[in-house]
Amino acid sequence: MYEGVSIKGTKNGLVILIDENLDKKILLKDIERKMQQARGFFKGATFAVATRSGSVIDDGIKEDIEKICLNHGLIPQSESQVIWHNFSQRTLAAQATDIKNETGVEYIKGTLRSGCRVESNGDIVLIGDVNPNAELVSAGNICVFGTIKGIVHAGATGNANATIMAYSFRPQQIRIGSVFSRNPEQDLPGQTGNETLIPEIAYIYNNTILIEKYKDYSARRK
Repeated sequence: MYEGVSIKGTKNGLVILIDENLDKKILLKDIERKMQQARGFFKGATFAVATRSGSVIDDGIKEDIEKICLNHGLIPQSESQVIWHNFSQRTLAAQATDIKNETGVEYIKGTLRSGCRVESNGDIVLIGDVNPNAELVSAGNICVFGTIKGIVHAGATGNANATIMAYSFRPQQIRIGSVFSRNPEQDLPGQTGNETLIPEIAYIYNNTILIEKYKDYSARRK
């Protein structure tokens, strides 16, 4: 489905991509809606605004967008480079596809299909879903701008303090450090069982993986 506004995670922070041909009121309303849905998920992140065509943004529109983002705790940056892996559907659908990153943060755009495995010694940011029988493995934290329906393992080298964030958790298996939980029929502790667009976070508490709304998790740590 076409979106006039999309928010992408990159090596240098968030990039808010806009369709410069979209009516200004609709554009700003869409950005505000996305920020409200995120419920503080983007708070503290740096951001830049860019057009899909690469054209120069009108200063007035850019200023209005920055005001909305500032109100939601984002930090503007002067410029940004969009750096991600853009895997084609053909590549992602291939069986036993292995993608490895040795260090740093892995930024991935695209849904992981069945049989695809992504492994990183750093953190992973995925713009897409993790489908059943796909695997996402990270030595650090994992952030999924989508739904987890496959197998996800954060803190794979033994880091019990690692976390997993996503818009929806429906995994075959979720693992943090050496603690794991399967979720084929029942919700993980802390889940309500209702589909939601509100970001959630998974973490270890008393040797058990818990999932709760990110805004609640964040509020307790202020």
